[in-house]
Amino acid sequence: MAAALNRAKKPHRAVFIKSGTHQLSRKSERMTLLSELEKFLAENLTP
Repeated sequence: MAAALNRAKKPHRAVFIKSGTHQLSRKSERMTLLSELEKFLAENLTP
């Protein structure tokens, strides 16, 4: 997916959480994902 976004020149950020699961079952995993999402949106959304 990242390669396709690169070709389309779309902003993106991959977040890899060591020992994380797809369900984000640990609070720390959810916090990491949400923090990264917040940063990405702040950088890429225009007011």
